[in-house]
Amino acid sequence: MQIIGLLGGTFDPLHNAHLAMANAFLHLFPNAQVVFLPAGDPYHKKPTQTASRHRLNMCLAAIADNPAFAVSDVDMRDGATYTYDTVRIFREIYPNAQLWWIMGEDSLRYVHQWHKGKELLSLANFAIARRGDDGDFAAITQHIIEQGKQATENNLPTGQMRFLAMPKNEISSTKIRQALADNALGLPENIAQQIPTAVLDYIRQNGLYQ
Repeated sequence: MQIIGLLGGTFDPLHNAHLAMANAFLHLFPNAQVVFLPAGDPYHKKPTQTASRHRLNMCLAAIADNPAFAVSDVDMRDGATYTYDTVRIFREIYPNAQLWWIMGEDSLRYVHQWHKGKELLSLANFAIARRGDDGDFAAITQHIIEQGKQATENNLPTGQMRFLAMPKNEISSTKIRQALADNALGLPENIAQQIPTAVLDYIRQNGLYQ
């Protein structure tokens, strides 16, 4: 069975924590493919600082050498984009694939507030990158976790939930953007190490975040 992990985000810019999530998913499913989905107009976030074409190109630069990674512009459609609609598009294209939505544990806490968030598990599975302890989840989210556990135990094609093995990571796109704006002549080493070299080269070549 084809297994596809969907990793959405503004990627403004894409950094090593994003790649770590994708690699953690591949560790769980070695023969899977991960598709990066740079957002167009995420309804639940502030407008992106960087044009979508640049964010798309940064993703392409970052994954160029990894055949298990791909990039899609499906989330760059007009108007607000919703995770449910994105997953439904992939379900229509890949009706027999096992689809997994990759996200951080912090996103799971608020999935009940997403557009048709509770219905997502009827289309796909959740791969969760833990970012703390076992999780002090809101009660309204707890039933989603239990539903995911039950689906996993019964090996159902959708509705499963798995946790990704990842070390705690404090990389922040906001801090990276600020550092790039403040250090035109050279980034601090700790910031430079948080960004794929190909992405940093693209940023400098195109004068982003100045």
